[in-house]
Amino acid sequence: MGFLASIGRALGPIALEHGSTMVRVWWKGRSKQADQFQQIANELDQLRQHAARVDSDLDALNNAFAARENKLRKWILALLIWNVVLTSGFVLAVVFLRR
Repeated sequence: MGFLASIGRALGPIALEHGSTMVRVWWKGRSKQADQFQQIANELDQLRQHAARVDSDLDALNNAFAARENKLRKWILALLIWNVVLTSGFVLAVVFLRR
């Protein structure tokens, strides 16, 4: 015990002089680390919000493409029917004109 007491007496003034500074630096380091965690959490929230916006934008685009696809299907069907009507009309006209 005597050896530890002598070391304590030798280091006591140094600990009193520099101890508060060391505690302050340690505390600032911990608060910076907490700030970094908070910053990462904020960035994750921003990423989640951005992902939600991208998801809603993709849904809107998908709906727009589906609507356009349905419109084009109707046009193709109308053109096909028109083609069948004209072709059958020409065939009937040729048949009746030959007789």
